[in-house]
Amino acid sequence: MKITSRSQTTFDRFAGATEVPMMVLGILWIPVLEISFFTSLPASTNHVFLVLDTIFWLVFAVEYLIKLVLAPARGTFVRRHLLDLIVIALPLLRPLRGLQVLRLLSIARAGAVSWKVLEQLREVVDRKRYPVVLALVTSALLIGVVVENS
Repeated sequence: MKITSRSQTTFDRFAGATEVPMMVLGILWIPVLEISFFTSLPASTNHVFLVLDTIFWLVFAVEYLIKLVLAPARGTFVRRHLLDLIVIALPLLRPLRGLQVLRLLSIARAGAVSWKVLEQLREVVDRKRYPVVLALVTSALLIGVVVENS
């Protein structure tokens, strides 16, 4: 399917439809990033976290690329969504894995994902969607408890 013209309405519709699911994925992604980074895990568990990290990353990358294609002003979109671009670009530096730089990049990536989730939560709260926020925060707390007790 070829897109001949990009409209703000199409972009807004897609962004609105993906906002809450992407926020939930972001909330779920944070423990995956932090647990695998800050703890020593057995190789099999570490592999599971790597697969989960890759899946989350792919979903965020696809969402970003779709929004980029739909954006009426691509340059403006990229400038306004630099944090999203950072979240997507940092894993591409995995060949630097053995260097201390990667440790800093991993921390930056976890921080960028956390910041993105906080921005999305703020937007939801600003629109007075409190039941959604309450459900997401409760879910995040439950996930944290389950992960901590595993």
